[in-house]
Order: sequence, then C-alpha cells, then structure tokens
Amino acid sequence: MLSMNRVLKSRPTQKQIAEKLGLSAATVSLALRDNPVVAKSTRELVQQAMRDTGYVRNLAAASLRTGRSNIVGVSLHTVANSFFGDLLVAVERALEASGTVILINNHEGDVEKLDRFISTLATYGADALLVSTPPGTSSAVMDRAGKHGMPVLFLGHYIEGDEESDRVCMDGRAAGAMAARHLIGNGYERLCMVGGQEGASASDARAAGMREAMEEAGLTWRDDTWMPCAADTEAAVAVLRDALARDERPTAIVCADDTTSRAACEAVRLAGLVPGDDVGLVGIGSERGRDFTVPPLTMVYGDTQTIGQRGAETVLARLENPDAPPSHIVLDPVMLPGKTSGGPRR
Repeated sequence: MLSMNRVLKSRPTQKQIAEKLGLSAATVSLALRDNPVVAKSTRELVQQAMRDTGYVRNLAAASLRTGRSNIVGVSLHTVANSFFGDLLVAVERALEASGTVILINNHEGDVEKLDRFISTLATYGADALLVSTPPGTSSAVMDRAGKHGMPVLFLGHYIEGDEESDRVCMDGRAAGAMAARHLIGNGYERLCMVGGQEGASASDARAAGMREAMEEAGLTWRDDTWMPCAADTEAAVAVLRDALARDERPTAIVCADDTTSRAACEAVRLAGLVPGDDVGLVGIGSERGRDFTVPPLTMVYGDTQTIGQRGAETVLARLENPDAPPSHIVLDPVMLPGKTSGGPRR
C-alpha cells in the first residue's frame, strides 16, 4: 500500500523538469507537446524525464492560457458495433498527438441520451462534438451544442439540411446503388433491403441509391422493398426471417448495416436455403461487417480508418479556424467481394 506521504507529495512541474535538464521552460513545454521545432533528441530527453518524475500535464491550467479545454466529445450508437468501435479507435489515434482527451457516449439511438451528453460536455467546457446522430435528432439538439461553444462534426449519420456543420461520411447513395447493381448484374431480380432505420441519413441514402439502381434496370421498388429494423441482432434476425417467408420471397437481400450483415447467412440457412445460390446477399457497412459470416459475405463499405482520421483532422482544423467554410467530406464506397452474390442457382 502507498504511504500517505507518497500520495500527498507535490506534483512535479515543467519548471522543475526544465531546471533538472538545464533547458528553458519554453523548450520543455514544446517538447512535451512533441513539437518538431525542438530537436528529436531533446524531445525524447524531456519526455523520458516526464515519465521518470511522474509529470502529468495540467489541462485546467492549460485551458486558462489557451481558452481551450482539449476535451472533445464523441457520441456514437454503440462502440460494441464494429463500425462505431473502429471509428472511435481511428478518431482517438488521430487526436492523440494533439493532447486531446475524448469523452465517449453510447446513445444507442436515444436522442435524449445524446442531449444529456451535450449538457455533460458543457460542464467540462468541451471544445467540440463528433457525433453520429440517432434517427429523429432535431437541429435544436445540435444548436444547444453550438450555444455552448462546441462546433459539431457529423460522422456517418447527420441531420439532413444542416449545411453549416462539418461532416465526414461514406456516400450512402452510391453504396446502395453499388450493392443493387452488383446483384442485378449477376442475375438476381427480386431484391429487398433489410436493416437500417428510417430517418437515419445513412440508411435513407442507401435505400435511395438502391431504388435508383433498381428503377434503372426496370425493376419495381415497392413500399415493402425496404424492411428497416432496430440495430440489434434479434431485430435483424426477425426481419430477415419475415423477408424470407414472403410468398414471393426475394432472390437477393441488401443488408443495410453490419448487424444485419452478420445475421444474414445464418438466417438464410435456417430458412432451408443456401446463401449465394438461393438468396444473394450483399452487406453495406464497414470492412469488418462480414466478420464470422459463412460463407464470406460480399460487402460494400466505407473505410472507418479514413472516416475517423479525417473527422478528427477536420475538428482540429475547425478549432484553429472557427470561421472557415463548412467542410463536407464524402468518401466513395468500396466493394469487398465475397461468396454470397455470384448469381442465383440455375
């Protein structure tokens, strides 16, 4: 057990580290922030001294000098989902070098949870909010972040009509069209989309792109062509089962998110059908959306590493230049071939 004397001893300061190393306080400050103005050998020397002495940067004091807290909020559906988990890792890595601390919120599709998180961020004086919005989020919720001095950056899901906030996302319309055209080109004719939520910008865009591709090919988009559901495995399995039980069952299914994608092959087998032969399958989501699927699912995905990195870089640029024009970064989707979309069994 640590003695009370050890616990209560005073914290080392930058000034003490500077005196110990025979450097100026300014040089030590720059070295601790890994600023390339200071020689690499000196930076390494200072950072080693920091570790040896147990020095920890005082963010409260730094915020008084800079007017910034170096705290950023990140609100996602749930980091248990591989897409959002990978997105968070990418954001964290990109912000690490700037000394920014992340506060995380899993809103689970609940707008009130997001709203409460914004209030929490305000109490900490957070600098910005990166968010993948739940369906039904109003512009008024995001306005509250702005009133607290937090610029908003949308990651993936955003509020339609909000052209003032920065955003980084995959081109959902192109992704939906890419998935549908791939299936149609391989001979599947009765298509449906399962998963995603109405009112979520990414899901709506994927459905719009799929509809566009179907109508180009002379196929009919009906009211029940898209079967949305909550983003959890149980709901996805239930809706997949309903789709496969139709009198005129689909010959191919576009899975609108990672959760549905992972459930699809097993749902097809449980219906007594063969994935890829009896029912073509293409997922839309992340590069890991087909993890553990047998056979490997064909995926149309957005690069989460790039989305997260570009999002973090855009936020840092916004904090440096608050009056810059809004940045809307839209990334092209990529197709990862699998074994579930080669063409119906003849």
